[in-house]
Amino acid sequence: RQLKGGSRNKKLTEESKVLIKNWIDDDCGIILKEIKQRLFEQKSISVSQSTIARCIDSFNYTLKRVHNIPERKNSDDVINERASYAERFMNIFCSMNDNKIFFIDEVGVSLSMQVRRGRSLAGKRATQTLTNIRSRNISVCCAMNKNGILKFKAQTKAFNTESVLDFIRLVLAQLAVNEVVGAILILDNVRFHKTAVVHNEIVCAGHSLIFLPPYSPFLNPIENMFSEWKQFIRRCSSRTEEELLENIQNGALNITSTNWNNYFAHVQRYMIPCSRREPVIEE
Repeated sequence: RQLKGGSRNKKLTEESKVLIKNWIDDDCGIILKEIKQRLFEQKSISVSQSTIARCIDSFNYTLKRVHNIPERKNSDDVINERASYAERFMNIFCSMNDNKIFFIDEVGVSLSMQVRRGRSLAGKRATQTLTNIRSRNISVCCAMNKNGILKFKAQTKAFNTESVLDFIRLVLAQLAVNEVVGAILILDNVRFHKTAVVHNEIVCAGHSLIFLPPYSPFLNPIENMFSEWKQFIRRCSSRTEEELLENIQNGALNITSTNWNNYFAHVQRYMIPCSRREPVIEE
């Protein structure tokens, strides 16, 4: 007796399957309806969207959130800037005490940062009641090295040239107390960091200043630290501005030496690809 059934994609030739795969590789956001229309217009093939979906499943492609990448992120000039930075950083890292390398950046937090997931009975929505309170955003400027946070400052206004300069002075004073000489301070590539007053303050104190290349947060370990810091604050579910400020302080104390090692290891994974002028796609 002859068995019934067989391949359900038999209307799709190997050539048309390759075509579908190429369309998806060129535009990961293409929808089934558009693929169906293209197949009909270009190959006179009429198949259902479910047939196309099964074909895509056979590629081991799954539906996931789209991460948008700025066009300039892997432009030639940015790739060249990354290569120069990576080469310089690796030379510094190999030639001096890495405890003298400090990263400085800002992050914002607010009372709206609450836990995103919770538990409840199956079929029931997980809910929590929040106080209806207007709160100012809190901006935090922080300096860290591989051993942890050197200094941070929280304020209710966004940082600008003047307030960053004030923070830099706090950092320089702490470096003097710790008897650190010839430190390297690495700042993000934003306009109010790149002012003459900031540069002169650091250089006159006997330290050096380096700027990260644009579109390169993956080269800054402080970004990983900020992410973990914010997760801690989110779990605390602050109800007032006073609680939020307290949880910012507690979050800074909660990060362990293991965390710091992981932050720097994450950054170092990108250094060699950047020095080779390879485009970067973050995981």
